[in-house]
Amino acid sequence: NLVSVAFKATVWKEGLESVPEAPRIAYRDVVPAIFIGFLLNTVLIARIGEVGRMFVLQRRLLKDGRRMSLPTIGGTLVTEQVVLGVTLAALLLGMAVTVQGVPDTARRSVYVLVAVTVALLAGVIALEAFSRWRRRRVGHGYEIDLAGAWWRTALVSGEQFMHSMARGHRLFRDPRRAAPALAAGVLSWVAQLAGIYWTLQAFGIDGNRLGMASVVFLVSNLIGLLPVVPGNVGVFQLAVATALSQSFPISYASAFAFGIGLQAIEVALGAGLGFLFLSVEGLSFGQVRRGLRSSVDDVDGAPALPLPVAEVRRPAAVG
Repeated sequence: NLVSVAFKATVWKEGLESVPEAPRIAYRDVVPAIFIGFLLNTVLIARIGEVGRMFVLQRRLLKDGRRMSLPTIGGTLVTEQVVLGVTLAALLLGMAVTVQGVPDTARRSVYVLVAVTVALLAGVIALEAFSRWRRRRVGHGYEIDLAGAWWRTALVSGEQFMHSMARGHRLFRDPRRAAPALAAGVLSWVAQLAGIYWTLQAFGIDGNRLGMASVVFLVSNLIGLLPVVPGNVGVFQLAVATALSQSFPISYASAFAFGIGLQAIEVALGAGLGFLFLSVEGLSFGQVRRGLRSSVDDVDGAPALPLPVAEVRRPAAVG
């Protein structure tokens, strides 16, 4: 699990460093933000830890005089999720075809996940295409009529926000960074799969262990998309126990106990190191909550790093 996190940090670091004129980013900047995000995702709902990662990283950069807007950091997070989603979908698709004993329901779930990943990738491509189209149109100039003046004024902040988000997607334009990011994404999932396999072995669960690990790997990632309770405690165990007991010759009680052990390992690593890094960063939960609120407000509003003046032509005053 620790190796898996290390490779995920590599994916995010490559995305951050691909931003034009980005400050120097080190692993000591990225890793604390990731673990504090894990901690927040464990104790809070709705994956609010992803916003916490943005806040912690920007705070760390600002302490050293380095600047990067929250929308741009948010764009790199989306890029990281796209890379991890694409590599996860590819790995699951390969496992569904090659691993023996995987039930048909799991295979159908893989196909659904692949479709969702393709839709997410299409959304990122659409955002990048819209950003380029807007820059070209604004750069060539245009006539503004009275009916469009209000609309154009209202869109200025939105255009700046989308442009800043698009800055975070530059990883896909740089093959030298995209290739190692994709490789790190695959290795992070393989490491997580190995952790599940060895936990099955530690619990003395025999049989088609690779097939079981594949099903648990799929279930854990699917329910992790939308956590309904903090850390998905209870929900994770129910999902894992149901999937294993219905697909393999294993009792529900043994599968449920395995689910408890597996989540305990992941929480001990993620939340435990999250508390450690929270202390090292000199932060309290109260400060993080206030930072989360300010981060959400900043992301919803105009970015801290606006578009160059040459790229924005505001409508002339009317009246």
